[in-house]
Amino acid sequence: MLVTEAFTDQVRACHAIVEEGLADPDPWHGFCLVIEKTCELHARSRRFAAAFMSAFPSAMDGAADRRYTLNSVAELAG
Repeated sequence: MLVTEAFTDQVRACHAIVEEGLADPDPWHGFCLVIEKTCELHARSRRFAAAFMSAFPSAMDGAADRRYTLNSVAELAG
């Protein structure tokens, strides 16, 4: 389904942002980078993820992605 592919692309973009932040030698700078770029991504997508999950609640299980992102951001902030 095309909309699922679009959502998958957004998840990949989020992962790339997190990986970029983790690769930064300065954890604070990496944390700030993740927050700023994630906000930019969500501002451009205009709540696409929420609309997708509302319309297709069983299309993807985002629990693992959320855990990965939260754990990575916690690592940067910690």
